[in-house]
Amino acid sequence: MRDKIQEVEKFHTARSLSDEEMQHRLATMSKSARKAKGDSLPTKTDVWLWRARERPPPPPEPKKEKPVFGAEVGVGEDWSHLNKRRQRAREEKVARDVTWLRDLRKIRRERAALEKAIEKETTA
Repeated sequence: MRDKIQEVEKFHTARSLSDEEMQHRLATMSKSARKAKGDSLPTKTDVWLWRARERPPPPPEPKKEKPVFGAEVGVGEDWSHLNKRRQRAREEKVARDVTWLRDLRKIRRERAALEKAIEKETTA
């Protein structure tokens, strides 16, 4: 139901008066106002109207970025708030931790492969 709701906007236009409206204006004016204006009543009048406006299409979903390896140890973080000495030290520490993570991942893969091999031997 929410999709069917349209947005409403207010817009300005100049509309010409019909003969009935001109007669009504003349009839409602006092005699002195009619003499002052004469026959120079405005033929157009400013009008503010409302209209339904279609909703703009929703913005496209941002593409999901591939997660960075080592994000949990600080890869891709902003260290600009640190002084230069601490920035260098942090970069070295992060690099050291990333190599440790790679080694850990390699060991886990090897362990999983060994466990699979042992499982195949015991079931065969």
